[in-house]
Amino acid sequence: MKRMAVALFELTKSVVARPVKKSRRPSRKLHWTKFDKPFDQMTEAERRAATERLADEMLGVIKDQES
Repeated sequence: MKRMAVALFELTKSVVARPVKKSRRPSRKLHWTKFDKPFDQMTEAERRAATERLADEMLGVIKDQES
């Protein structure tokens, strides 16, 4: 029992004493796309249109991040 308490104490010290590393990448914002209805309730044409819109929006976000 004593060994476990010492091990937990050492583990806690190592986590608390560890310096925080700054990420190299800037924080990225999430981009949400809302559809009119759930995918499983869409017709094939609606699903195709929704995925095309999603892809266009994702490519637009990627393009904006690169510039």
